[in-house]
Order: sequence, then C-alpha cells, then structure tokens
Amino acid sequence: MNTHAYVFIGPGAWGFTFQADAANLPVDRGPWSFFRNASIPPVGEGSVEEARVLNDLKTRGFSLQPF
Repeated sequence: MNTHAYVFIGPGAWGFTFQADAANLPVDRGPWSFFRNASIPPVGEGSVEEARVLNDLKTRGFSLQPF
C-alpha cells in the first residue's frame, strides 16, 4: 500500500510530510510552499530516493530532499 504525503518546495529542497500545513518542516529551511500530493510506494517497490523519503517520514515525520 502506498503512503500519502504532502510535498512542499523550499529554497533548495523538497519537503515531504504527513501534515497538510507543513508545520513540522524546519522553519530555518523555508519558507515552504505547497507543491502537490504524493503517493510513495513501499520500500522495495520504488526508487532508492522514494525509500529514503518513506524511511524519513516513518522515523521523523518529514523528509528533506535537496534539488
């Protein structure tokens, strides 16, 4: 089963979170703007990056991925 997350864009990074208001994304890395909803596949079914995001979401509640 895929995991639903909200994707936000900030200066130099994507922020993934379970919170629609991005309240748990680091303030010092923002400002954060909503980008889209995401469906992240289970570990082993997606890419290495998706697995990293999913692990961060499960352990910290958010994930930051630089671009």
